[in-house]
Amino acid sequence: MINLYNVLYPSGIDWTATGTMITAIVTSGLVLLAWRQLKKMNEISRADFDQRFKNDFFNEKTQQLFMMFQYDLISFKTEFISYINDEFPYFEIDVTKIDSNPIFKMYLDETKDRYSAYEVDNLLLGHFEDLGLFYKKGLMDIEFIYEGFDYYIEEIHNNKHIQNYIRWTRDREEDGEDIFDKFDLIFDKVKSYGKNKKK
Repeated sequence: MINLYNVLYPSGIDWTATGTMITAIVTSGLVLLAWRQLKKMNEISRADFDQRFKNDFFNEKTQQLFMMFQYDLISFKTEFISYINDEFPYFEIDVTKIDSNPIFKMYLDETKDRYSAYEVDNLLLGHFEDLGLFYKKGLMDIEFIYEGFDYYIEEIHNNKHIQNYIRWTRDREEDGEDIFDKFDLIFDKVKSYGKNKKK
């Protein structure tokens, strides 16, 4: 007489271990699939984040300001404020240079003859500080930053009027060295990346 138990569960096979192994394989497959999906979602999210940052940076006001620094049309100055015994920082546009070179009038806002330091921070330097912070936190990789922003970072970081402003700002604070330190960081990183890329 045939023993139904022996047919369904032949001797020599540990069905508990086999079932555990099959469950582990299926679970590993599901984990791998989920990991790939999360990785793809993360890449899409990072690309979207990068693109939104680019859109914020490449606007008309920022481009005008960058052009003025690039062509030495703007310089850092301060004005004494007597009632609080302090200085007000601003950047003055060299109207004479603009008037003597009509090409600039086609691209610049003629109504402005100066920018406050706060505007320069918001429109330009703040973006570079953000890039340094995003790089430090691993939210942006150096290749993206180098390819998209290296020219702007180096041009502004090397500008004498920007350096005068940064120095003035740091000198006013007791621990002022951390002011614009992320800008310094990303400047060093893109320079280093560029040298290694050329090699």
